[in-house]
Amino acid sequence: MHPSTCSKTWYGSSGEQSSSDNDDNIHSSVPLASRSRKRRRLADGKPYSGGVGRMTRVMEHKLADNYGLAIRQCSELAKNLDEDQAVSLMERRCRAALLHNIKQSDRELRHAFCPTGPDSWCSYEKDKHVPVFLEILSPMIDKLTNSTFLCRCLRGMTQNANESINSVMWSILSKTKYHGYQSIRGAAALSSIFFNRGRSGLVKFFDQVGIPVTEELLDTLIGKDYKRIEKAEKNTQKTPNYQKTERTKTNRSSNRRR
Repeated sequence: MHPSTCSKTWYGSSGEQSSSDNDDNIHSSVPLASRSRKRRRLADGKPYSGGVGRMTRVMEHKLADNYGLAIRQCSELAKNLDEDQAVSLMERRCRAALLHNIKQSDRELRHAFCPTGPDSWCSYEKDKHVPVFLEILSPMIDKLTNSTFLCRCLRGMTQNANESINSVMWSILSKTKYHGYQSIRGAAALSSIFFNRGRSGLVKFFDQVGIPVTEELLDTLIGKDYKRIEKAEKNTQKTPNYQKTERTKTNRSSNRRR
């Protein structure tokens, strides 16, 4: 130990690594990328950098930053571990930081060293759900992948309920004109009835306000609902757009041959 009366900074070994040495180790990750860049031709015969799928300077800095971040994180996590466990943890985290950004056909191999659990920085491991969720999600997955359901999706059209009720409302009130609060409120109420129960849903409303429902009025309301359902069924049975395109191309080619 140097005496307490020493007025100069002590430059000797302190018995453990100083913070400046840690910084040197972290920044040594930057030359790591520059050393790799010396290999101009890789195993696939293409250059190391330049073009699609090649290494960029941004990715080099990202790899260096990830490497340094892994060391800093492990230095905190390994405080209560012995030396062998700490080194093993740091090695795994450093490998994960480098391999995580390298595309591979086997994604499990690519993320083999990435930390697991909901607190993981790796989105691949973080978004994984344990197998117990399969039992809960299986009915929903079966429903969403049902062939009958998917046939209705071939046209690529949206079936958003909110958008549908909006279209009902704007069919009552013009969308291009200004309307007051009472008008919009009344149109919204009618839209809710039409959307949920059809035109025949007005019968209950008429009874509540004391409007007599004649046989002619009831037939008119039911007839409107029938036409709406019939039109919807015809729309669902229409040929998908991609099939129409293929048929059009076939007809054009056959006409050219003639």
